[in-house]
Amino acid sequence: MLFCYVATTKKGEIKKGEIEAFDEKSAIETLRKKNFLIISLGEKRKLFLKPEKILSYLGFVSHLEKVVFTKHLSLMLKAGLTLNDSLKILKNQTTSFQIKKIINSLIKTVEEGQPLSSGLAKYPRVFSDFYVNIVRAGEKSGTLEENLEHLSVQITKDFELRRRVKSAMAYPTVVLVATVILGVSLSLLVFPKLARLFGTFKVELPLLTRMLLAITDFLEHWGLYAGLAVVVLFFVLRWILRRKLIRPYSHQLVLKIPLFGTIAKNLNLARFSRILGSLLKSGLPIIQSLEITANTLNNFSYRLNLGKVNQEVEKGEKFSKALASYSSLFPAMVTQMIAVGEKTGRLEEVLFYLAEFYEDEVDAATKNLSTILEPILLIVIGIVVGGVAMAIISPIYQLTAGLRIK
Repeated sequence: MLFCYVATTKKGEIKKGEIEAFDEKSAIETLRKKNFLIISLGEKRKLFLKPEKILSYLGFVSHLEKVVFTKHLSLMLKAGLTLNDSLKILKNQTTSFQIKKIINSLIKTVEEGQPLSSGLAKYPRVFSDFYVNIVRAGEKSGTLEENLEHLSVQITKDFELRRRVKSAMAYPTVVLVATVILGVSLSLLVFPKLARLFGTFKVELPLLTRMLLAITDFLEHWGLYAGLAVVVLFFVLRWILRRKLIRPYSHQLVLKIPLFGTIAKNLNLARFSRILGSLLKSGLPIIQSLEITANTLNNFSYRLNLGKVNQEVEKGEKFSKALASYSSLFPAMVTQMIAVGEKTGRLEEVLFYLAEFYEDEVDAATKNLSTILEPILLIVIGIVVGGVAMAIISPIYQLTAGLRIK
C-alpha cells in the first residue's frame, strides 16, 4: 500500500513524501526508524482503479491474489494463530473486494464448525478441485499449514508456466496484427488516391495492381460488414470448438501442430506430473488423485485418456503399465520413470522430477519460439510490403516508359 506522510526531522525540517508499506502500522515503524516525527499519515487515494481492482468488483480473482492468500494463511497458521483469527486478519489486510467477500464466507463456515475445505468448495471458479482436495487432505492429516505452503508453491509454478507461454506468443501476435493494420491502412488511405490517378490513363494495369485495387474497392464498400463478419465468425468458431463433441478432435489437432504441439504436450505433462505428485504427497489415494488430475488438465485428449488409465488402475492394473498404452501422449521416459517410482516407493519424488524436467522443456521452447518465428514473420512482412510496393511502382514505371516512347 502507498501512504502519503508529513513529518519533521530532529532539526525541525518539514518532510513530505510517499512510502510503500504493508499497512499503516508498518509505515509508522519505517518512518520512526528514520527518526521522523509524524505529523500526518494517510493512504494515497488514486483517481483510477487498477485493472485487477475492476476485475475484483466484477467477481474475478487473479492468480496472484490466490497465491498471496494461500501463502499468508499458511504463515499465520505456522505462527500459531487459529484459523478463524488468521482469516479475520487476512480480511482486514486485503484490498480485493472479491477476496474480502470470499473470506467473509469462509469465516462464517469455520464459525459454524465446518472445515475450511467446505467453504472453499463453494467457489469452484476460484478454487479448483486440486486446491480444495489438498486443503481437505491437510485437514484430515493435521498438516494444513504445510499443505497450504506446498499449495502456494505449486500454483505459483503453474502460473509462471502459463505466463511464459503467453509471453512467447505475444511477439508473433503483435507482428501479425501490425501487418494486418498496415495492409488495411494502405488499402483505405493510399490506394483510393492512386486508383483515381491510374484511372486517368487508358493503360492496362499489371495484375497485382488490379488485384489490390479490387481489394481496396471491396474494403471501401463492404469493409465494415466484412469486419463484423470476421468478429462474428471468430466467436461462433470459438463457441463450436468449446462443445464437448468437437473438443476431442480440436484438442487432438492442437497436439499435432508442428512446434506448438510439442509445447502443448510438454505443458500438459508438466501439469500432470506436478498436480499428481502434490496430491499423492498430501496423502490422497492414487485413484482419487488421478481423477482430480484428469479434471484439472487443459487438453481434452489428456483428460479423456487419463480417465481411462484411472479405470484400469481401479481394476488392479499397475499405473505405469496402464499409462504405457497411451504412448502418443505419455512418452516412454514418463512411463519408465513412473515404473521405477512404483518399485522404489518414491513415486511422488519421480513425478516432481518429471514436472521440473518438462517445465524446463517448455521454458526452453518458449525462449526459442521468437527466434524460430522471427525469420518466418520477416518473410511474411517482406512479401506484404514488397507486393504493395510492386503494385504501386509497376504501373508508374509502365506509364513513364510509355510517355518516353511517345
